[in-house]
This record gives sequence, C-alpha cells and structure tokens, in this order.
Amino acid sequence: MITATLSLHVPECGLNEIGGTINMSSFLKITLIFTISTFLIFPFHIFNSMVVKAWAEEPGPLIINFKPITRAERGKAIEIVAEIESGNVVMTPELYYRKQGETRYNKIRMERDKDRFTAVIPQSAADGEGIEYYIIAEDSSNNQVSEGSPERPYFIAIAGEADEEPPKIKFTPVREAGKVNDIVLKANVEDKSGIKDVQLYYRQKDKPSYNIIRMENSGKLDGDYQAVIPSKENNAGDIEYYIEATDTSENTGTKGTADYPLIINVVSGGDSGDSIFKKWWFYTILVAVGGGAAAALSSGGGGSQGSQTKGSVVVE
Repeated sequence: MITATLSLHVPECGLNEIGGTINMSSFLKITLIFTISTFLIFPFHIFNSMVVKAWAEEPGPLIINFKPITRAERGKAIEIVAEIESGNVVMTPELYYRKQGETRYNKIRMERDKDRFTAVIPQSAADGEGIEYYIIAEDSSNNQVSEGSPERPYFIAIAGEADEEPPKIKFTPVREAGKVNDIVLKANVEDKSGIKDVQLYYRQKDKPSYNIIRMENSGKLDGDYQAVIPSKENNAGDIEYYIEATDTSENTGTKGTADYPLIINVVSGGDSGDSIFKKWWFYTILVAVGGGAAAALSSGGGGSQGSQTKGSVVVE
C-alpha cells in the first residue's frame, strides 16, 4: 500500500497548508497543491468584463425620421408615415392632430410595419383651411422623443374650394306597408366632398322620440344607401320617418324633418302600396283580356242553326 499526500495552500487568506492522506493503489504517489486565491479572483474578472461590455454597448438613441406632409387635397384622407429607430424596443407611437382653429388634439395610434409606422388623418378633418399635427414616440427604457409639439405643430394646408353645400338625397318615399312586412328604405346620396354618415330616423306615429338606424352603403364614396325597419315596429300603426345625410364638411341634408316627417300608412295583412292588386294597370289588363275573350265568343256563335243553349252569368 502506497500513501499519497493532498495539500491545499491558501496564501491570500493567511492559512497554512492543509494536509490530507488518501490511500491509493500501488506504485503511485501524487501530491496536489491547489491555490484557492485563483478561484476567488476569477469570477470577479468575469463580472468586471461583463460590466465593461454592457457599458460599451449602450442602446442607441430614439430617433424619428419622416418627411412632413405640408399640403393635401380637400376631403381626402391624409397618410402620415415615419421611421422610428431605437436600441430598445419602440413602443407604439402616437399622432396628434386637429383642424386649424380648434383647441383640442385628436389622437391616433400609429400602425407598425417593422421600423415603419403609419397613421391616417380621416377625410372629415380635411375640410377647413388646414391641419396641425405632431408625433410622439417612446421606447421600453422610457426615453421619449417628438417631432413637433402642441405649441409648435407641423401644418398641412388644405387645397381646393371649401364645401358649403349639403349632400343631395335622391329618394322615392314609401307611402304604405303591410303589418307583417319589413320596410326597406333606399336612397342615393351624393356630395362633392364625400359622405360622412346617412341615418334613418323613425318612430310609431305620435310617439315622442325617434329610433335611429345607420343606413349602409356599398363602400363607395357616394352611392346607394339602405335601411330596414323591422316588421315588429309596424304592429302599433303608422310610421313617421325622415332621412339625414352629413358630408365630411359637416353639412347636413334631409328628406323630411323631425317636425315634419314622412308617413308610412300601415295596412292589415301583408299587402302594401306595392301590391300588384293595387296597381291601376293590373285592372286595365284584366278588363282588356276579359273584353277580348267575350268578343271571341260572340263572333264564333253564328253560322249554325242547331240547338242553342241558354244560360246566365252571375257576377258577384
């Protein structure tokens, strides 16, 4: 049996060698000396290098790059585009805008596509002399930067003649409807600056307040609009209604008014004013067909001396 000696030397700590005896297999004698100071100092070297590296790689500044819009067409939506860079994560930037002369800004969250951010100022804002706007961006380290400010915003001049005319409503009034039928109302609305909204106001006759339905269009700037009054509203009697259209310049046009509405007479059953049985031409055709049949029978009755059949026709 051969004895091996294990010694540990810790000079920085002021300790003496620490000896130990390990029994090992024959013909081997190993003396091991470990310096603990190396293991105590090494982790601090790693930590210090990490701190220096992090300091050297400090994130870059938050920057907004964009080309200001200075002129736009009246009644058209305006797209604002900005590229925003930062060493940190860019939070959702915001666009603030208002019509010239207004005191309060409206806020829009800008949509992101990589480093590119977009916001659209609606066409309803492009109907005055101009628009004021600015952009604010912030990153995940709470750094904040802006292009423009509430006191010194960017300015967009609106080109084109101001629209002071109300929308034109082309509409054939519905005069009569059945109790069990939905009432479909259609109108064509046009305006040179664009349509903002078309609404149908209706109520049961002599009721104090109107119900409101937004009339839907086909998605075009100007075009056909439609709304449906459900049949359950017809059970209590006649319906009063009017249509109101507003353009992007806040001009309003109507067919009928709240004080002088149009009236739909509600009749029993499913027949309405559009029923074929209430069309004058239906009875004209009926009389013509009946007269033609009678004439044909009359002309075919002569030329025979055979027996004749007598009878009578009763019209109830």
